[in-house]
Amino acid sequence: MFCNAVLVILFSISLSYAQGCQDTASFCEQIVEQNNCHLDAAKRQCQKSCGHCGEPAPPLPTPTNDCKDEYQYCEQSFYLCKDYPGWDTKCALTCQLCGVRPTTPPTAGE
Repeated sequence: MFCNAVLVILFSISLSYAQGCQDTASFCEQIVEQNNCHLDAAKRQCQKSCGHCGEPAPPLPTPTNDCKDEYQYCEQSFYLCKDYPGWDTKCALTCQLCGVRPTTPPTAGE
């Protein structure tokens, strides 16, 4: 009886650990393919796919006057950080691009 109780406890502990490391976003595979696992949003939403199990999830970023998201759904759609034109300014806080100067192609004659 004691052995059964110990097994149940150990199983419960391992199950709770396994459930603690999961992806909460449906697009985590895309995040891995885009090499965006370094983003804090990926560390919060794609722990399993990005290999961040066992690491504490970073807190949500705090907006400032100089660094904020202009779109209310940036955290839920951070997979667009590299692919969507203008997303770097629309979601600068979530995409961790505050203070990063955008690279612009040279104009003719430069």
